Amino acid sequence: MTWAMKTLTYNLTKKNEEVLLYLIADCHIGSEHFNEPKLREVLDEIMEQPNAYAILNGDLIDNATKSSVSFDYDGLTPSASLGLCLQLFKPLADAGKILAINTGNHENRSKKDVDLDPTAILAQALGIEKAYSRTMSVLFLTMEGKKNHNIVFSVMAYHGNGGGVRIGSKANKVEDMAKVMACDVYCMSHVHTPMTFKEDYLIADGTHGVVRPATRQFVISNSFLNYGGYSEEKAYTPTTISVPKIHLCTRRIRKNGLDRIEKYTFCEV
Repeated sequence: MTWAMKTLTYNLTKKNEEVLLYLIADCHIGSEHFNEPKLREVLDEIMEQPNAYAILNGDLIDNATKSSVSFDYDGLTPSASLGLCLQLFKPLADAGKILAINTGNHENRSKKDVDLDPTAILAQALGIEKAYSRTMSVLFLTMEGKKNHNIVFSVMAYHGNGGGVRIGSKANKVEDMAKVMACDVYCMSHVHTPMTFKEDYLIADGTHGVVRPATRQFVISNSFLNYGGYSEEKAYTPTTISVPKIHLCTRRIRKNGLDRIEKYTFCEV
């Protein structure tokens, strides 16, 4: 049985080089509280590193519609927001550095009201339609190992949904993604609180008749909003504008007299 889920496959590096993934979401371009200088700084940082790439995980624009809770044109209109978004992300798209672009709940406002998804429009304008998903994306990222033995990392990216003010409830949301499928890395956004943690688990490997350990990395991204507006009205805790950087790495280990390449991940927040 095959599920109609968005899958993306990339061959990224050679000779065991490290891959660096930036999880970018909740920019809310168009909001009067959008921190444009910080986003530009992050995008420049990605452009400067040959092995750095971006996953765009929803709510890139604020998309304040008349039916939305945060209806406010003190910033930019949705059409003007989309224009600025295109300008900001075009260099990354032209350089082949955007691996996935997913819709968020703010873009879904237009989809719900008039069947128009700004993320789909943006992806088409950037020439990255194949990287677009209205829901979630599963990425298979290949790194070339020793003697052409490829190492593949699996990454699940989903914008997220629902509320949750406490840190624990936000962590529970991203951890629940592991119930959907087994991956190396799980990426969630939406809750505006950058964090990461790891979890060890066991795999019953029927092919080889063994039980083997594995590790998965959970990551939640930040927003690019300065404090104010809806957050201030609701007395929500200010959040840090600190972009998660996920490192996909390989290392050589020796076991039973044989060398083999092992994959591992870590994340900076």
